[in-house]
Amino acid sequence: MIIEFIYSKWMWAFLGIIMALVAYRLFFAKDKAAELLEKEYVEIINSDKYKVKGQYD
Repeated sequence: MIIEFIYSKWMWAFLGIIMALVAYRLFFAKDKAAELLEKEYVEIINSDKYKVKGQYD
């Protein structure tokens, strides 16, 4: 029973997906400081408080 599961294509596909997700999280994870800084940039860019009045307003 366990031998058939080891050779099962579904098991290897599931294992491959899990490993790909783990690798993605390890290689592309942002640290908290960079995430907070990016959030602050987006808030400044999109806020009306810092908006420059111009021709298209």
